Amino acid sequence: MTLDGFHIAGDPTRDMYGEIGVYLDGVRNCSLSKNTLILNDLGIVLNNSQSNYVNGNLVSLGSEGIALNNSEENVLSNNLVVKNSQGILLNNSFNNSLINNSVSSNKIGIILRMSQGNKLVHNLILRNGYGIQSQAAGSNILTNNNLY
Repeated sequence: MTLDGFHIAGDPTRDMYGEIGVYLDGVRNCSLSKNTLILNDLGIVLNNSQSNYVNGNLVSLGSEGIALNNSEENVLSNNLVVKNSQGILLNNSFNNSLINNSVSSNKIGIILRMSQGNKLVHNLILRNGYGIQSQAAGSNILTNNNLY
């Protein structure tokens, strides 16, 4: 499946709780590219998913920008994740790559929760309340990231 170039916006006149821009459960080899997701409670969610490619998306003004739950070997690259409560969340997720993402003006930029073997490389993590938060996570590789 390929989802490319869509604009998915929540309704600004009502509570966005429970609104999800893109929700993938149990999928493999999907591509999400160049999409705009704004005013959703959850922007992009991958549950129990493997080997997906999330590239060049704008995710803004939600609770969670991009969330991976129980997912592995996914690539998140060149995404702009701004003004969410949580920018990028990896929850119980393994061997994912986060490359060249811009994560800014979130309460928490990137959360690694019970996640291992992930690579965070060349990400710009700017003006968040907390840049990177690690909770019971280990063996993750963080290289050449810029935190301000």
